[in-house]
Amino acid sequence: MTLETDATSLAATAAPQRPLSARERFERIYR
Repeated sequence: MTLETDATSLAATAAPQRPLSARERFERIYR
């Protein structure tokens, strides 16, 4: 499992639960 795959899964899972802005989502994933 690569970082990209994991990040994509997290984004896809978190999106419906808490709609964040592109910047917030980016920071949460890649921080």
